[in-house]
Amino acid sequence: MILADKNNDAELVALVPSIKNFMNEWQIVNINIAETSTLSQKQIIQKFIDQYRNYDGVIYPVNSAKFVMLVRLGIIENYALMKSEIEKKIPQHSCRILLRKMSAKGLRQIQIDLSEKVTSVSLAENLYYQRMNRKENVILIADDDAFVRKSMSALLSSCGTIFEVEAGKQVIPSYLKHNPDILFLDIHMPDKTGLELIPDIVEIDSDAFMIVLSADSQKENVLTALELGAAGFLSKPPLKQRVQEYISQCITIK
Repeated sequence: MILADKNNDAELVALVPSIKNFMNEWQIVNINIAETSTLSQKQIIQKFIDQYRNYDGVIYPVNSAKFVMLVRLGIIENYALMKSEIEKKIPQHSCRILLRKMSAKGLRQIQIDLSEKVTSVSLAENLYYQRMNRKENVILIADDDAFVRKSMSALLSSCGTIFEVEAGKQVIPSYLKHNPDILFLDIHMPDKTGLELIPDIVEIDSDAFMIVLSADSQKENVLTALELGAAGFLSKPPLKQRVQEYISQCITIK
């Protein structure tokens, strides 16, 4: 594991052949440090370096509150379990971790981010900082079932401003318009499924906090959603306690 400079992509370039040849063994880990963290970014990064020093990978700071780790952990069968294992290695509530499987699109976006070497803030960083700095919480519910949308809205009514969409094609425009702290995303929607939408959302906002919804709770769909970048899963109808647990995990929720 190597600590790299965001303005120098030499370390990533050296790893690209391995990533391309063994892409299913590589992962992307986004780490956002909570404002309430008692540890500095340097201290948290050091914990990751110590934990994964024997693994191929690179860590580069994005800004003072975020860094990204590319790591070759091997083929992972359960991303939810692996995310939990990573979180156990750091102090509770010190940061939020988003783990997803490496992809050609994900690698390309990281290469672009590192090669730009510009001072302007990227769209993804802008979206994240807007969420961190605004006073209100915003929640987006995407589900073609009106009953589910209304049930979720009732459960979340005290948490912030809620917006709803009923079709897959409405999700991206609504996401960019409202910049939600949390997106509750149905796996099975008309026009475009939740599984098809997750990579598109991650591409524009790598810090997106997405919870997928499904009535059938098929294990394969759940695991795929988590591999792609979802932060969690809720079966329908969702339980209030589970919804509140995810709300509490989102570090941009006030």
